[in-house]
Amino acid sequence: MNVPTLERNLLCALCHGTGGVKFRESASLGLREYSWTEALHQAIFEALMALPSTLPENLQALLASKLTRMGFPDTECGSLFASNPLSVAQANECLRQLLAHPAQAKSRQGNA
Repeated sequence: MNVPTLERNLLCALCHGTGGVKFRESASLGLREYSWTEALHQAIFEALMALPSTLPENLQALLASKLTRMGFPDTECGSLFASNPLSVAQANECLRQLLAHPAQAKSRQGNA
C-alpha cells in the first residue's frame, strides 16, 4: 500500500474512533514529528488531535469547522467517516508502516 493511502486509512481510523483513546494517544505520540505526504492529511491529523475525542457523528462537523479555521475551507471530510472502519489491528498496522517508512527514518535522523 502506498504512503498516502496508509495516511488516509489511519485518518479514517481516527475519525471512526477505532481503538479508542489508546490508539488515538499512540497515533498522537508516534506521528508528532511525522512528515505527511499531503498538507491536507497533516491538517486533518492536527485538527483531529486538537479536538476532543467524541462520537464520529459529532466529530465530522467539528472537524470541518476546525479545518476551516486552519485555512482549509470547504474541505469535504465526509469520505473519512463514510469509509468502512479499520479493525484495531489494521489501524495499528497502518501506524506501524507509516512510522517504519524509510522517509520517516531519514526525517528522524535529520531532527536528532
